[in-house]
Amino acid sequence: FGFRNKTSFQGNLYAAGRPAEEFVFKTLSETMAELGHENIDLLKFDIEGFEWGLFEQDFYGSTVRPMQMSFELHTQSSNPRYVPRVPVAGRGYASVNTLFSKLYGFGYRVVSKELNRGDQACAEFVLLNVGKLSSLPSMGR
Repeated sequence: FGFRNKTSFQGNLYAAGRPAEEFVFKTLSETMAELGHENIDLLKFDIEGFEWGLFEQDFYGSTVRPMQMSFELHTQSSNPRYVPRVPVAGRGYASVNTLFSKLYGFGYRVVSKELNRGDQACAEFVLLNVGKLSSLPSMGR
């Protein structure tokens, strides 16, 4: 999501001992095209702060709206041993409120939230796109 050249993974436990060339950054659109997908039922991601780029650089401008999303959201106070500083810089309460307001506008509702027990600046969310519920098969209703 465009942070490769600006992000330092120094001190990051996930990147320890791995060369920078090993990290591949792709947009959701690129990945969908590569896999031949036109829609997504469930999108799950835990990308250690890079979710902000996913939403802002790919998701907001896309017409692809998964039925469900499950993700961990990392904020500016996240533990730098796991989350690089650049993608979460300035990502506090206002950014979180803006994100969820936009997702609400796209038809998403939070159905689950769980704080990360090891890092209270991160939380796991599950969202459902209620606007897509009418497109589901009736299943005998």
